[in-house]
Amino acid sequence: MQSADAEIRARAVREICPCKMPWPVFYQLRKAAKRLQNDPDPKVAKNARHIEVDATQVMAFEGSLERIRERMESVDDEQARRSLRRRHERGGRAVDRKRA
Repeated sequence: MQSADAEIRARAVREICPCKMPWPVFYQLRKAAKRLQNDPDPKVAKNARHIEVDATQVMAFEGSLERIRERMESVDDEQARRSLRRRHERGGRAVDRKRA
């Protein structure tokens, strides 16, 4: 990212994308990438701005995924509670539906 060659800087900053690396690594390199948002070469600056957009989108997707997982767990919990309730209503034991 410190190369004198603008093409190399453009490619280097594009590699600092949260979709390509773990968040802790991204956060370590993010400050250097942000400085390149003001690079005199338009392609370098554009790529540096792009990774910020990607970071925002990846965070939003991860948040959505987490909410979906929580809802699925909640549904699974509710189904388990209903199953236990039905079992309790039948006398506290599971009924083999093939024999019933």
